[in-house]
Amino acid sequence: MRRTYPEDIKEIKTLKNIELSNLFKNKDYLGGGLLKVGNYGEQNIYTIIQTKLYDIKNFGYCLWRFGSISLIETIEESARFLEVNVAKYVIMSFTNSIDKGNGNALSMKKGESIEEYDERMRPTLNASRHIQNIVLPETRKMISYPTDLMPELVSGKKSETAAYVFYDFYISNENIEDYELSSIFETYTKGGIYKDCCFGYPCIHALVKQKKLMDKNIEKSEGITFIVGKLKEPYIVQVLG
Repeated sequence: MRRTYPEDIKEIKTLKNIELSNLFKNKDYLGGGLLKVGNYGEQNIYTIIQTKLYDIKNFGYCLWRFGSISLIETIEESARFLEVNVAKYVIMSFTNSIDKGNGNALSMKKGESIEEYDERMRPTLNASRHIQNIVLPETRKMISYPTDLMPELVSGKKSETAAYVFYDFYISNENIEDYELSSIFETYTKGGIYKDCCFGYPCIHALVKQKKLMDKNIEKSEGITFIVGKLKEPYIVQVLG
């Protein structure tokens, strides 16, 4: 059975439902991403989602950093793929891997509002713990990370990584396994070459294009199995910090 997100994600009422099986059935998922996500850098996944929704509410978009790609050339190629394929969504499944999660010191407290959390957490972060700059893929123009956005945490040795640009989130409780997702997609790789998709472990991120219909009836889970981010131009950027 597909691993589900923690139960407290269900408390976030602004997350809308989406039927992935309908997207796959009608081949509406022309291109996009698959990504494993979880607790990160002393923030639990509940807090991460709340901060992203807070940014979207206030500024119309949020950034979601991930470490699978980092070179600006790769990010530029990824942006072109996402634009050409009219990409809309990144499908994110949950992992409770302890590799990136380092406790809950920067997570929201029980009953704390996102505004209270922002006021409490922001002063505790020094510059080395969050993103400082953004590089736009088309022009390679570097801009400062907007100070009004929630700080995007950095954990690990990489100073250059990528971030998706989202403007909405959805949830699904469909029980679709990694191998079933992989079976309907092909993966976009360096140089514009497409290969068989093998999303799962160790492959925790893939740019994908749908190659065939999903021809099975999908069962539903009691919990949330996927969070789906809707992409906004420029889709993906390089972040430094």
